[in-house]
Amino acid sequence: MLYDLIFLEPGQPWPPKSEVERIQLYDINRKLFEGEHYGGQSDAFRRVQQVVGAFDDVVSYEILLNYQQLVSKKTADLLFSEWPTITSKDKKMQVFIDGFTQRSQLLSQCYQAALDVSRYGDGTLGVSRPQGGAVAYVGRTDCWYPVVDPLNIKHRLHEVIAAVVAPNSEKPTERELLIEIHSPGQNERRRHRLEGKVSGVIGDRLATPEVVSTGVDGIDFWQVSNIVTSDRVHGIDDYHNINSLIQEIEVRFAQISKVLDKHAQPSMQGPASALEERRGENGMGTGEFEIRTGNFFINRGLGEDESGNVGYIVWDAQMSAAFEQIEKLLGQLRTISEMGALISDVAEKMGQMPTGTALRTLLSTALAKIARVRMTFDPVLKQVIQTAARLDGIHSADISIKWFDGLPDDPMETAQIVSLRTGAKQTMSIQTAIMEVDGKTESEAQKEINRIGDENAEAFEVTALDEMNTSFGGSGDDE
Repeated sequence: MLYDLIFLEPGQPWPPKSEVERIQLYDINRKLFEGEHYGGQSDAFRRVQQVVGAFDDVVSYEILLNYQQLVSKKTADLLFSEWPTITSKDKKMQVFIDGFTQRSQLLSQCYQAALDVSRYGDGTLGVSRPQGGAVAYVGRTDCWYPVVDPLNIKHRLHEVIAAVVAPNSEKPTERELLIEIHSPGQNERRRHRLEGKVSGVIGDRLATPEVVSTGVDGIDFWQVSNIVTSDRVHGIDDYHNINSLIQEIEVRFAQISKVLDKHAQPSMQGPASALEERRGENGMGTGEFEIRTGNFFINRGLGEDESGNVGYIVWDAQMSAAFEQIEKLLGQLRTISEMGALISDVAEKMGQMPTGTALRTLLSTALAKIARVRMTFDPVLKQVIQTAARLDGIHSADISIKWFDGLPDDPMETAQIVSLRTGAKQTMSIQTAIMEVDGKTESEAQKEINRIGDENAEAFEVTALDEMNTSFGGSGDDE
């Protein structure tokens, strides 16, 4: 942990010693997410080599199972595939929220932060104010160094963003360290020379520090975390618990692939008379023999020099145990990753695509995980919007966020619920039901109600007229 800004002074190692392990973990998880398992998951490759030999001779890169990326994408999908409704009773604030959301591409920024929360354990969001109004942005987690109060590690003193750059492409060894220190009410920018080729040491300042007032009381940069305990500053990523399971699954597939490749071209058996010596250009025998196909051979049974019928050797794989082991490993992966049926095709497991309550029950564990992550996103998103509003001169704390579960709606289930709530045990007005089910505004819903009333009135008039005609016709027949 970092408790002060001394780690940014000249002569200090870069990156700070307390942060080296975290930054290295980020690099490993980034490679796993991007499918570069050779560099990011070397333990798995050593495991494969112990079992089946040299990896490059056994398995192609396409067989790598990137469940890590799948877990991260599903987490972000369930959080932000349905954008939450952000509202305010303050009309000026609502106008600002609508403009800020569109101007910042807030959905995209939050989705990227959610991916980082899954793969790194933490994501970051910040606010800046270029020309045209305040905007939100997602920060690079691998360039983020929080400074905390040693007596209360949940209290942030500074949020430091630092990146190593090589400004001269012709001299890549000449590197600089760009630093941005976010503090309450101000941001400070520094620029230092970075000495050393691999690990660095902070050198002299290359420019006078630039201090800019932010115009807000707090820090304009926030952390969104996965699982955080009382003694941790950084969240726990989704990969550390499932890497060993994925490694073992890849080993099993590697073993199966090796066996299948070995027997892809089956051998033949038959009598010696089925062989024929190859002839060279001079008509002389070459000493090499090949099978004569398209000929007739007499089956003389099994003798010393004969092998019976000409045919292929049938291979019985007997690999059911390997596939059973893979299924068991996948079951554990579904449990430990908390993704449940999202790890595999839900429709394939159920025989058909479940809907409504059945789907939510099936994905209850995944939804519980998403609710946990949502608890950290909700207050941060409100702080982002409130801070951006203050930068644009709007002071209002009235913000409400309505989140959705990210699952597809079941129209039949919704219709049944609305029917119940608007029937004999009515708990919802028809106008509200139309607004929620059809997504209409209040005025559009009222127009729909008026149309329903007009149609009912017309239907009543037609029915009454038919009854009158029937009644009069019946009297005439009796007379």
